[in-house]
Amino acid sequence: MKIAFLHNNLNDVGGIEKVTIFKANELAKRGHSVYILVRLEYNPQNFTTAQLHPSIEVITYGQQISDSLFSLSWLKAKRQQAETISRFITTYQPDILIHTGLTDLLFIRFLQLGNTKVIMETHHSLQQKESAWHHFKSTIAGCVANFIKYKLLSAKVNCYAILTHEDINYFPGNKKKAVVIPNPITITPIKSNLSDKVIITTGRLAAEKQLPIAIHAMRQVVDAHPDWQLHIYGGGPEKVVLQSLISELQLENNVILKGVTTQIADVLSQASIYVSASPSEGFSLSICEAAACGLPLVCVTNTGVREFFDKEDVGFLLGKDNIEQMADRLCRLIEDENLRHKLGANAARRSQEFNLQHIIDLNERLFIRLIGR
Repeated sequence: MKIAFLHNNLNDVGGIEKVTIFKANELAKRGHSVYILVRLEYNPQNFTTAQLHPSIEVITYGQQISDSLFSLSWLKAKRQQAETISRFITTYQPDILIHTGLTDLLFIRFLQLGNTKVIMETHHSLQQKESAWHHFKSTIAGCVANFIKYKLLSAKVNCYAILTHEDINYFPGNKKKAVVIPNPITITPIKSNLSDKVIITTGRLAAEKQLPIAIHAMRQVVDAHPDWQLHIYGGGPEKVVLQSLISELQLENNVILKGVTTQIADVLSQASIYVSASPSEGFSLSICEAAACGLPLVCVTNTGVREFFDKEDVGFLLGKDNIEQMADRLCRLIEDENLRHKLGANAARRSQEFNLQHIIDLNERLFIRLIGR
């Protein structure tokens, strides 16, 4: 099959880019012709997360637009981008066009698709978007985006790929077009022996991740277990705020901001518990990766977390902003080695359902159904 991904910028590698690259590579390894269309020119020298399979062709369909939104020059540039993509479709005739969710939506309505089938991926929690409607700005932005994505474009989109079964209940479009395909785990796991006195969390240092909850919980954990540490991996705008809180709580020896790492499996294998305070996740790759390395999980409940906890006893689900509950569950795992190993083994077993091979199998079955082979 010929499969094209429509994306924004491969040089800005976050979770969605990482997932897209690993999926594209695996499809190429299986013999498919794979193309990635990007709006901003791809520079392989800046690209360190993963190497693209040599058979994958990267095509630039646009450029950075500095003009005002919906100005005449902006609209002209968008039309040119749509024409470029339409020419690609006419020339290459891909069977499948996958919109990864990180590039323009509106011009898809004007593409000349021929027999090409369009899949629109959603990488956020739909329930999260619903709850955000209580805030004015989020309400307006969410309303416009949902109208474009699920109503205006519906005639052009053959399938919407969403992350969790729970999100089906919040899907604002035609539910017959929605299919659940989780993100795949993109690391080769290294199993932890769960003996290191380290709790770990990974991800962006951003306000929405609610890392102060975990740091406050560590103050209580350290009072009972002063030889345990919390290692926080990642970078982001909240670094100074978090370091200030660590100092305020006198936790400099127990809570350590470790920065960004490309060796995620290695650092997970040197920890014994994974903690997440984030109240909203579409489907957390960080939690899946930790589970794949055999770590028991202590997580604030949200749509993505509940999907992972659904079939196995893999750890503890927590209420939002409950510092005492988080501290209590961490202490239970610290004090009960047998429980730590039991939940860690369950987590590793559950993670196998999200390995790359299985997720690509799901994608291929969807492709075959859409094109009628």
